[in-house]
Amino acid sequence: ATLVYDPILDSTQGLEYCQSNIDVKFGSYDEKKERDINKRNILNPIGREGAQNLFIESLYSKRLMRGNESDFALRERLLIQYADKYYPVKKYAVDLSELSEANKQRFLTPNKQWYLFLGGLFREHTEHRARLEQTIPSQEFCLIITIRDPKHMANVYDEVTQGLDLFNFWHSNIKLSSDISIPI
Repeated sequence: ATLVYDPILDSTQGLEYCQSNIDVKFGSYDEKKERDINKRNILNPIGREGAQNLFIESLYSKRLMRGNESDFALRERLLIQYADKYYPVKKYAVDLSELSEANKQRFLTPNKQWYLFLGGLFREHTEHRARLEQTIPSQEFCLIITIRDPKHMANVYDEVTQGLDLFNFWHSNIKLSSDISIPI
């Protein structure tokens, strides 16, 4: 997954000039649960029971990662760049086959559901200014996710697209093409 966003910047804030961030989580969960939206900071009436973010390095087996010689493993490995930093370009790359055996049993069983979480984070200065101006801070972003079946056993592309359509998610497919011109 690659996330790019247009952060709120404020040069008066010194080292904290970047005033916004986006938190990304991708993982599995057991079931949906109802939540009380009257409680502070709960905006969504539907929550996840037994959720686990799979963008966490400690879930992966060091032994399996050392033994994997695939193209993905050699190029990307477990890449989680700038995840906890206020940095406007973030990249996450994981190979779920490299989860430890115990974590595969806990988080990759067929009865699991999948989730993607995106949350905007704003520094206190920006939140305070928004309260004074009676505005809601926001930022534009683009998230590109590639989900692959390295064994080519499932039609991932069609299934993911159908699922996104079924649940009314905004999404668009990226059409890639190469145009190579060689001057003669």
